[in-house]
Amino acid sequence: MVITRPLAPINIKPESNVGVFGTLKYPYVQSSNSSTNSTTNTTVSNITDVSTTSVTYYLASNLWIGPRPVDLIRLGAKFSPCMRDDTYGIVARNFRIYADDSLVCCLNGKNIGATLSKQCGGNTTIPTGIDSYCSNTTAVKNYINSRAVLPNYFRPCCLSIIGDCNVTSKEECTARKGYFHEKADNCEQVNCLKDICGFNGAYIGSQTGLPYQPTANQFWRWFMALFVHLGVIHLVIVLPIQLYIGIKIERTIGWLRIGLIYIISGVGGNIVSGVLSPYEVSGGSTPAIFGMLGVLYVELFQFWQIVDRAWLELIKLTSFVIILLFLGTFPLMDNWAHLG
Repeated sequence: MVITRPLAPINIKPESNVGVFGTLKYPYVQSSNSSTNSTTNTTVSNITDVSTTSVTYYLASNLWIGPRPVDLIRLGAKFSPCMRDDTYGIVARNFRIYADDSLVCCLNGKNIGATLSKQCGGNTTIPTGIDSYCSNTTAVKNYINSRAVLPNYFRPCCLSIIGDCNVTSKEECTARKGYFHEKADNCEQVNCLKDICGFNGAYIGSQTGLPYQPTANQFWRWFMALFVHLGVIHLVIVLPIQLYIGIKIERTIGWLRIGLIYIISGVGGNIVSGVLSPYEVSGGSTPAIFGMLGVLYVELFQFWQIVDRAWLELIKLTSFVIILLFLGTFPLMDNWAHLG
């Protein structure tokens, strides 16, 4: 999935991968009857070897040579669903989509698990004694042993940064860089936002009795995101600009004032970004750098008559602005934060 970002024409497609994993889907095999010249559907319950499928999945990359977006979120990057309630947004919507569908105990050849009816495809034939969520482990094991096959238990797997939850095997969940909930039966019982936001789920809750409708208040990300750099390339480009600008201002107004300017500008930019681009993961010190650039612009125009080669200084500052705005068109950087 590619989330189109405002003021960002450059969007990098995630890396495409293909894997073969166990499945709870309900395949049909066409078998022809030569005597009647007809075709019938043979269900998987009659074909014990059919229990895998080819899955195409996508893993988000980081062109800055750094952690994946979901790892940046866990390190403290700006991501609004972790910072305020997202009742009607993408995350909450995806939780509701998976929770609203009916849950069944799905049995497919060598695989068994609780999943959505649309994921299972209707193959809900289960042995007597297993409840609707397949949580009766003893009954499951007895039934599997009677079939003389090894079970592949499916459990909820939290995928991506938008609250996507599927019931998958642990092998598939690991390959897709998800978080596997071994002790849960279905997506209604897990809060994927806790896995996404990290910090041991601090300040991430849910509505009473509704784990799939999360609440969030990790307010410290407004500040912490300023110190989460996106990768090696990002650090190499941004750090020299920050040092050049910061040293010039600190020599004039001192460390305390520049510190206040840095923090207030950075937090203010992140707040604007959080409101106008809530589902964009971003981090780094560039919002604070834009605040310091604003100070230099004010000083330059205020003392234009006495600044040596003022036009050259204006060209330098404008060049920094253009460079940073261009960088803001790339993933994981946000021009809303820069303009804020």
